Amino acid sequence: MGEAEGPLNGGQGSWLFSARRSFLDVVLTRGADSAIPHYADVVGRLEYALSPAHRVELLGVDAVDDVLVDSADPTHRLRDDQASALVGLSVRSQWTPRTSTAVFLGYTRMKIDAAGDEHGGVDRSTEIELRARGEVRHRLGADGEAAAGLAVKRADLRFDLDANGFRSPFNSYVAPVQSHFPYAFVDLAGYADLRLPIVARLQVTPGIRVDRQGTTNRIFASPRLNVEYRAREHLRLTGAVGVYRQSMPCIWIGSDVRNATLDPVRSLQTLAGLSARLPATVDLVVEAFDKRYTGYPVDSLEWWHALVDAAADFESPFVGLLRADGTVHARGVDTSVDKRLAGHVDVNASYSLASFNASRYPPYHRLDVRVDRTFAIHGTALIACGEIENVYNRDNVLIYEWSRAGAQPRPGYQWSRLPVGGIRWEF
Repeated sequence: MGEAEGPLNGGQGSWLFSARRSFLDVVLTRGADSAIPHYADVVGRLEYALSPAHRVELLGVDAVDDVLVDSADPTHRLRDDQASALVGLSVRSQWTPRTSTAVFLGYTRMKIDAAGDEHGGVDRSTEIELRARGEVRHRLGADGEAAAGLAVKRADLRFDLDANGFRSPFNSYVAPVQSHFPYAFVDLAGYADLRLPIVARLQVTPGIRVDRQGTTNRIFASPRLNVEYRAREHLRLTGAVGVYRQSMPCIWIGSDVRNATLDPVRSLQTLAGLSARLPATVDLVVEAFDKRYTGYPVDSLEWWHALVDAAADFESPFVGLLRADGTVHARGVDTSVDKRLAGHVDVNASYSLASFNASRYPPYHRLDVRVDRTFAIHGTALIACGEIENVYNRDNVLIYEWSRAGAQPRPGYQWSRLPVGGIRWEF
C-alpha cells in the first residue's frame, strides 16, 4: 500500500492519492482447496473551499477484484473477475449559522467476467448507476437538528449470461440461461429525521424513509427510532429500532426477468450499545444486535434455501425463478477495546460473536488485534501498523455445500488466521 496527501492553495483544500495491491495469493492456502483473492485499487480525492460557505469534494476510485477458486472437486471451481470504477462529486453549503445543504452526484460502473466449470456458466455483464441526492439540515437549539432529503438512482444494465441446464446440489433442475438484453429502471427515495434537543440526558431521534421501487413502482415506508442516554460524561447508552430495505442483486433479473417483480427484502433491526472511558484511558464499546429478515428470495423448487448473496451461496448465480418466501435471523455482539500506550503506540482488540439461523449454523466468533506505532520525522508522521485477524484461528463456517461423493453436507470455511501489516507516511 502507498499513500500520499497534502494541502492545496495555502490550506484552502487538500488532496490524497493511494494505491493498494494484495499479496494473499502468496501467504494463504487451505488444504487441497484454494480460493485466493487478488485485489488492487487506486483512489484519488480532492477537497477545496470555493468560499467560506461552500466546499466541494471530488472522489475517484478504480479497482479490480478477482478470485480463482480451485478445488480437488471440479464441480467447485470458479473464476470471477470484477472491475469497478466510481466518480463522486459533493457540494456542501452553509447558508446561515443553522441551515446547510448538500448535493451529491455519483457514477459507478462494474464489469464482470466470470465462469464456472461445472455448468459452463459465463457472465460478462455490465452495470452502470447514476445517483443524485440532495438534503437540507437545520439546527434546533444547541443539540437538536431536523434533516430531509431526496434521492434518485438510474440503473442501466447489460446482461451477457450463458449457462447450461444442470441439477443443483439438492437435485433440483435449473433451466439453461441465455440472457442477452438491456434493462433499465429508476428508483426514488425521500427521507427525514428529527433529532430532538436533549432532555434529562436523553436524546431521541425519530425518522422515516420512503422508497419507490423502479422495477415495480411499489412504495415502501421504513420508520426508525434512535435513543441515546448520556448517563455520565464518559458513559453513553444507545438503542435503536427500525425497518430497512435491501434490494436484490441485479444479476437475478438477468437469470429470469420475472425476478424484477420481487419486493426488496424487509429487515427489522434492533440495536443496543454502550460506550465508556474506563480507568487508564481505556475506551470500551459494546454493541448487541438482532436482525430479522423477511421476504428473502428462495428458489421456486428449493423453498428452504434462502439466497443471501448475488452468487446464491457460491453456487451458480443463474438461479431461475425466485419467490420471496425466505426468512433469516441474525443476532450477536461486537466489542472493541482501545488503549493508547506511552511512545505513541495504540492498541486495539475487537471481538465478534454472532449466530445466523442458529438452528443450522454454529455460532460465529473471532478476535482481532491491531497495534499502531507513530514516529515523528522532521514534521511528518510515519505510522507502522500490524494486525492479526482471527487470532485463535477459529474455523468459522461460511456455508454448507452438498457433497455428492459423501452424500452429506460439508462446511466451507472463512479465512483462517490472517496477519496484516503496513506503513503510512503523513506529510
